[in-house]
Amino acid sequence: MKLTLLSAVFATTLMAANAAPVDSSLGQLSAPCRQFLLSVVTDGEPCLPLSQVWSEATSVDWTNYDTSNIDQLSPLLSTMCTAPRCDKSVTDGLASKIQTECSQDLSQKTITAIDYVLENYEPLIAIGCTQNSQQEYCLLVEGEELQDNKDADLADVPDDKLCTECVQNWVKVYDEYSASYTDLFSNMTDVQLVKQRCGY
Repeated sequence: MKLTLLSAVFATTLMAANAAPVDSSLGQLSAPCRQFLLSVVTDGEPCLPLSQVWSEATSVDWTNYDTSNIDQLSPLLSTMCTAPRCDKSVTDGLASKIQTECSQDLSQKTITAIDYVLENYEPLIAIGCTQNSQQEYCLLVEGEELQDNKDADLADVPDDKLCTECVQNWVKVYDEYSASYTDLFSNMTDVQLVKQRCGY
């Protein structure tokens, strides 16, 4: 569970990074879609500091990214997590407008990434912004363990690596959002095993 839950966050971040650079990506989109996206960025919705998030995401060296330089994500997480939370009506409204304004561009990776984030905004922000009791972002604290154990069978992950404060907090996020975001959490088949094993 620890591994599959977080793969959604890493997948989203990688999708966003692969959609960069913004200038060349926007140039490939239809005029109505491009105009809509630029209006979203320039309208400056406080809960979506898109220009700043984009700048942070594209400054990460994704080509050479590994767990030894996971701290590259710190500014990106800080920007996303210190912004006020969007009301669901805001992100749902933007996701709906993408379907209409960008109907010709839905297969473009930029649009796929943006739509995915908007559709799953609440749980993705909750997972990505989860902190431990020392106010450290769990993705940064446990990123190396996550990467090292990503292909491991759950039974082979030691208790001290699986039953952590961060995993407990991620399980709480799963419990809060899994019923409402079934597509995002559909592969989380071992959550109950983690709960039983770790006593959550």
